Amino acid sequence: MNEDRLESGRYLRALHEHWPYILGTVVLAVAAALIFVKSAEKRYDAGTDVLVTPVPSNTLVGLPLFRESDLSRSVVTAARIATSPQVVEGVRERLQLNVGRRELLSHVSVTPQEQSSILTITGTAATPEEAARIANAFAEVLIAQRTAKLQREVGGAVARLSRQLERLPARGATAEATALAAQLSALRTLMGAPDPTLEVVSRAVSPEQAAWPRPVLSVGVALLAGVLLGFGIAI
Repeated sequence: MNEDRLESGRYLRALHEHWPYILGTVVLAVAAALIFVKSAEKRYDAGTDVLVTPVPSNTLVGLPLFRESDLSRSVVTAARIATSPQVVEGVRERLQLNVGRRELLSHVSVTPQEQSSILTITGTAATPEEAARIANAFAEVLIAQRTAKLQREVGGAVARLSRQLERLPARGATAEATALAAQLSALRTLMGAPDPTLEVVSRAVSPEQAAWPRPVLSVGVALLAGVLLGFGIAI
């Protein structure tokens, strides 16, 4: 107990005798943090949420649609496609960016939400408007390219099934004709429509505050570091 009191007394005396050094260290640390915050290049993040809604595994077989066999895998697959070279190139063309694919990829991240059918596409840029534009463009190009691929497959399937139906005799083969007509009806509902398994549910908007630097956090860390360093010098 006496040793603890002596130790506490030593710290108090150090604080009393050397408080100008401690204060000076804190002031210098906080000033350095403020200079850093003022001079650091700002980074803005904006996110777009895309809903992945897989179709039953036995529905519209053969079409490039996400399936219900494993929801989490469908979301992960969609996230991987969102950063594929084809999508990145499409975003470059849409936004008319004069940057390479690798550079553009450094400004976007795609995160599947845990236990959810949502994937979030986050754009990062030096301005809030550009961050939102990047996030929305990746979502739009992803859906546009998936839709274009789907429409090619649907068009081919409709033409193929229509020829099969025309070749059937006028009489007989009723069951086969009925099955083909049902398939054609289902396929025609998709003609001209976007990919039904992907949908933007929340578009990115320009953020009001920068994601980096964080003034409050930076000053708080500097304040703590200044106090600890000041005490270290004092004792």
